[in-house]
Amino acid sequence: MYPRLFYSAVSRKIVFFILAGFAVPAFAALDNGLDTAAAGTALASRKDFNTIAAQLISNVLAIVGVIFLILIISGGVMWMLSGGNEKKVADAKKIITTATIGLVIVMLGYAVTYFVITSIQNAVDNSDSVTGGT
Repeated sequence: MYPRLFYSAVSRKIVFFILAGFAVPAFAALDNGLDTAAAGTALASRKDFNTIAAQLISNVLAIVGVIFLILIISGGVMWMLSGGNEKKVADAKKIITTATIGLVIVMLGYAVTYFVITSIQNAVDNSDSVTGGT
């Protein structure tokens, strides 16, 4: 009884924080007059695409890290509360294993994407210097 109650409460909190994470940028996009106040300062500069993409990737990786941590903790709690029941232990091991595999896949995807983008950017920079790009 306790584990089911625990997991339903945890899942509700996870959904809440994920939805709150998506709502924050929507509230940040509202015009609150700060852009007008910052117009006379050096803080009013627009961000380029690379900066926005880097921040987006950083935020997504942070969310993936939090999800991984929650899954590892829930798998560990399930294992600790299994009471020697082999099925519950197997379920806990499966959660921990799949969470770890998922994290490895995400990190490998990030590494490949970083390598490709860096290679393309270097190729464009080199071609600009050779052709005397503008």
